[in-house]
Amino acid sequence: MKKFLMGFFTAIRLCMAAIGFIASQERTVFQAGRGLWPDPWFLATLLETYFGLLIFYVWVAYKEKTALPRVLWFILIRALGNMPPPFMFSSN
Repeated sequence: MKKFLMGFFTAIRLCMAAIGFIASQERTVFQAGRGLWPDPWFLATLLETYFGLLIFYVWVAYKEKTALPRVLWFILIRALGNMPPPFMFSSN
């Protein structure tokens, strides 16, 4: 199962990087935002994503006992989104 999850998450990371690269070739995030911002579905999706990240981070911060891991997790969650980092699957 561990190998499957690592492969699954790696595939998602690669897909997200590829679609981000492809989208950036057409227009910038700021150019796209001007047209998308008034759309209620864009706002709903954006808020859902950020609330999902916030919920995940609050749960992680609750589980961590000290400040340093909480800060590191915050940085990783901001950088990777909801995708868990590969070290979560390292052997203990």
